[in-house]
Amino acid sequence: MFDPAVYENSVNWEKRLGAELPFLEAAIGRHESPIVLDAGCGVGRHTAALSGKGYDVTGIDSDPAMIAFAKANNGKYADRFTHCPIGNISSRMGVKYTLIFMLGNTLPIAAWNNEEAVFSDLFNSLVPGGAVIFQMLNFNRIKKVKELYLPLRTASSENGVFHHLRSYLYREGRIEMLSSYVYAEGNGYKRSDSLINFSDLSPKMLYALLGKHGFSRVSAHSGYGGEAFDEQVSDNLVCECLRL
Repeated sequence: MFDPAVYENSVNWEKRLGAELPFLEAAIGRHESPIVLDAGCGVGRHTAALSGKGYDVTGIDSDPAMIAFAKANNGKYADRFTHCPIGNISSRMGVKYTLIFMLGNTLPIAAWNNEEAVFSDLFNSLVPGGAVIFQMLNFNRIKKVKELYLPLRTASSENGVFHHLRSYLYREGRIEMLSSYVYAEGNGYKRSDSLINFSDLSPKMLYALLGKHGFSRVSAHSGYGGEAFDEQVSDNLVCECLRL
């Protein structure tokens, strides 16, 4: 998976949290006595930011290195982080949540070769009427166009300039992504590569799995500003579903 330090330093967190937290806070506010799970929390920025606002939030990730990094770099919220793969939440965490959110491409990554277990686990980890929010990035480019690579993305942060290249191979039932970061270090450059498998979930398959496992689709957007999702042209999908 991703190198935690490289990922942490390659993201403009002020910009990202500024765009995503209002959407998440609005979703949290729709539930009484909210208990929230950040599933696929990565380096823990969302868990820590929401905890700092007084919400009861726990962050989990399947990558022990990410959890170790989150514990080491989020100060007084270190105890909010636990190593737990999505698919084992209900058996390991022992908590029923009012909201579970999965940002980035956490859902299709977790669901690869494991779809039934993941959706069943999400249902069993929520209270009745609880919600799950998930995001699927670069939806149109990958699912419709099947691009072999995305344009080079260059991001600047207080830790320098990071160049990110993503290339794809389309296999039967899955998508392979090679994620490559190139960044300056000392007098030269370093490169960090990760090979990641995605479940090849179409909207039809996704909504069928949600319905089969007891969810209703409440809303589908192309971004956190509430823009409508159009399967034919939208690059990203943000979906909120309720446990029946």
